[in-house]
Amino acid sequence: MAMIEAGVPMERVAAMIERERNHYVQRNPKSKQLAEEASVNWHHGVPMHWMLDWSTPFPLFVADATGAKLTDVDGHNYDDFCLGDTGSMFGHSPTPVAAAIAEQARHGLTYMLPTEDVIAVGRLRPPPRMPTGSSSAGAAASPSATRFWSSTAATMDLATTPSSASKTARQFIGPA
Repeated sequence: MAMIEAGVPMERVAAMIERERNHYVQRNPKSKQLAEEASVNWHHGVPMHWMLDWSTPFPLFVADATGAKLTDVDGHNYDDFCLGDTGSMFGHSPTPVAAAIAEQARHGLTYMLPTEDVIAVGRLRPPPRMPTGSSSAGAAASPSATRFWSSTAATMDLATTPSSASKTARQFIGPA
């Protein structure tokens, strides 16, 4: 007896999924090739596991993006409703942001010291009530969180992983 869900035979659903996967593979040969090449050095061909969360057999590889539009390496154009973290704020490659990054790139991008720009940006913010800082991940994240919490009266629970960042965090806090 055929399995039925919501009034639809599941074999029809399986056939539709197979048909759509085959169509996807046929429409995106360059993305497929790039995914195969990338899988030599990346798990399933992607640098971030969440890039595999879609039901496609491999991810689309992007060639270009501007505003809320992107073009894949196979030449298909899309309205991008995902937009990623920074794309969702400003769109992909907005001209003023791209120009500012290009200008700054001539002066350096990743030094670990402030520039005079920190004063102008600071004037745009309300005065801090406590020491502030910014770090997203890696070796700087745990010590930054530790310094922030140790400057307050709050009790701190810090999740650590076996990395240099957590070793640094334990130096600030003590054993878990």
